[in-house]
Amino acid sequence: MTVKRHMVKSCCGSRSYIFEAETAIKKSHVAEFLKKGYTTPPHYEKTGIFYVELHRSLIATASFGATKLSVRCNAANCSQLMDSFANTLDTLTRKTK
Repeated sequence: MTVKRHMVKSCCGSRSYIFEAETAIKKSHVAEFLKKGYTTPPHYEKTGIFYVELHRSLIATASFGATKLSVRCNAANCSQLMDSFANTLDTLTRKTK
């Protein structure tokens, strides 16, 4: 996997990470996350912000064109949710040779 994770300090019992992708986040990536059950408010896309949420437990945000995403999770199964998110992100942002 080419996506790297860095834990950052956070409060209120949630875990925060910075995920680093190999290539930039694109608007088209939102549609792929929607297919996997994530939701996003439509106004975020219009303002250039990548924002996806899964069951109010995992939230990922970034600006389109960025390679770093902020990911927060506050569910009991955070590691599974983040692994699944990272796999999808890796598939979408992996450099092709």
